Amino acid sequence: MGQGGAFGRFVKEYGGIKPLGITSIGRGGDIRVKKNMYIATAAGVLGECDFTKEIVHTTGMNTPMGEVIVTQALSDGRAVLAGPSINSQLSRLCRYFLDEIGVGQVYIDGAGDKRTFASCSDAVVVGLGCEYISRLIGLPHVSEMGGDVDIHDVSGALTDEMLEDFNAGNVVVEDMSKIFVKPAVLDRFLHRGGILYVKNKLKLINI
Repeated sequence: MGQGGAFGRFVKEYGGIKPLGITSIGRGGDIRVKKNMYIATAAGVLGECDFTKEIVHTTGMNTPMGEVIVTQALSDGRAVLAGPSINSQLSRLCRYFLDEIGVGQVYIDGAGDKRTFASCSDAVVVGLGCEYISRLIGLPHVSEMGGDVDIHDVSGALTDEMLEDFNAGNVVVEDMSKIFVKPAVLDRFLHRGGILYVKNKLKLINI
């Protein structure tokens, strides 16, 4: 997202006592950052960031734009985001922000086509026009499932073809990031009496 996007607005409005950590899933947008925030971005775009910076950590995580570097902003300015694009690396980076630096929160810039990374987060903010993503986030938890019903436990990604094969019953997936089903296919499944459940629900902060 650009500086005027929802992500930039949330960064701008952050008011926690502890500093904020910021990164993105792969190449993100450019945003305004405030003094004392921590930014993780690729070495190849650091020169495009006009805030005064201090390098605090080299992560060893390589991207097409160079190694992901953690810097602290010593002044307000513009940051260009280009973070890791591997789930395990993104999780490790968040843990570094929280455990080693001690930030108050970590904000991750992403997009609807990058929702597989949502499982790395405790909560998500959905942009306007992403009503279907909001609908998936709102799916019921497996604990709400009734007894004595057919259960289809999907260990990986749930696709259109798989859901079409399930005549009805209850389908269980890990979380919404594993659902790659068109709205029309989901509607047909629900119309047949099926219910889609998730084992891990994500918290929706805002739209």
